[in-house]
Parts: sequence; C-alpha cells; structure tokens
Amino acid sequence: MKNILLSAAIAATLVASTPVYADGHGKDHLYISVSSEDINQVGMMMTIAGAAIKTGRSSSIVLGADGFRNALKDGPQERFAGREGFPGKNKMPRELLADYIAAGGEVLVCGQCLLIYGVTEADLIDGVKLVNGKQVVEAIFAEGNVRTLGF
Repeated sequence: MKNILLSAAIAATLVASTPVYADGHGKDHLYISVSSEDINQVGMMMTIAGAAIKTGRSSSIVLGADGFRNALKDGPQERFAGREGFPGKNKMPRELLADYIAAGGEVLVCGQCLLIYGVTEADLIDGVKLVNGKQVVEAIFAEGNVRTLGF
C-alpha cells in the first residue's frame, strides 16, 4: 500500500509546479535513478556516475522513493564493501554522495518523497537539490545527448 501511495505521489508531481532549472550539463549527460537503500545498488550507482565524470561526461543521480535515505545527514547506513582500491570502499552512501558532489556531480532528491516521510531539506547532506517529477522530465528533455539508467 505504501508503494502504491508513493507511486501516486510521484506521478502527481509530474503535473505540478514550475521548472526551476534545466541548465544544460553539456554534450553528454547521464541521469541515474535510484529508489533503494540497497548498498550494492548504491555502490553500482556511484561507480557508474563517477565514471561518467572521469570520462568527461556529466551526470546526475536522482534519488526517489526510499532512495532519498542515501542522502540523509544522520541515521544508520551500511558501508560499501567495494573492491580493494575502490575510492568508496568502507564509505556510507552519504559520504559517497558528498564525494560525488565535490567532484562535480549533481544529486537530485524527490521532494514529494521527503514529504511522505516527514523529512525536510535540512535533514539532507549539503549540495543536493530538491526536485519534482516535472523538473526531472524537463531537465532530461532539455539536454542534448542524454542517457538514463535505473537501479
């Protein structure tokens, strides 16, 4: 039931509000959507998003549904085991996301998802941007060569 309500709330944001940005990230851009707290999915997301930046492309991580929890300042989080030599080894998702933002990545968090759980922007790590579904769609279609990937 909670998943149905969450899906309905996210869908409702597609028709609500006005765009805040569509700032063109460059020629090639990758949007990665994450709706889970699963540490293996988060690790894969961070590896791919970081690789995009290292290869001269820009990327954005979109955290929706339960994925927003990866950007919480506080609270329990699993550490990413990763492979030996991986820069994110033994880091929590919030630390991986902060490193990604510092490297030039963009983290977008579903504002509607926060409302459902009573979370505010103040509860999130620095540097994330709150968005709604309409803003994500407009940003994706405002770009040139855009790819999307979901976890």
